[in-house]
Amino acid sequence: MDSTDWWYTLTEAQQKAARRANIGRDYDSPNHKRLPVPGMTMEETQLNSIAAEIAAASLFCCVWVDDGKPDHEEGDLDGPFPIEVRWVPSDDRRLIVKPRDIPGRIVVLMSGLFPTYKARGWMRVEECQREDWWFTGMKVPNYRVPNDSYLHDNEELLNMVIDQWYS
Repeated sequence: MDSTDWWYTLTEAQQKAARRANIGRDYDSPNHKRLPVPGMTMEETQLNSIAAEIAAASLFCCVWVDDGKPDHEEGDLDGPFPIEVRWVPSDDRRLIVKPRDIPGRIVVLMSGLFPTYKARGWMRVEECQREDWWFTGMKVPNYRVPNDSYLHDNEELLNMVIDQWYS
């Protein structure tokens, strides 16, 4: 499959929704653990993260969940099962899974900059929680998938979502 098949540009309405969701986010809240991407403000980082969730929802036939909470039980996407979305600005960045992520969840890796994103692949949380992928070189230690070759194919996830919705 050609990776260009998995690019998505937000519509004008989706761009407005992302900007609206970003307004009023409390970046100083103790619950807000995300750090800004180097070279970006916290607001720019969060806008891209929100927009990547919207793009993933469109690509994977799900509904975007905007409850304003950084960790919610439903996942970032409302589909037949909880799906988390992780955004990185460029293809040289890797999928990060946090120790508090819930096993059984699917995590989709999206890259790009507002308003265009690419789905790079996905994994289940427990697949990422390998001892040899544990990384302590950041403020918050986490698991890092070393490269995209470990990620599952997007088509597989899309088929799983469709099969569950229509079974």
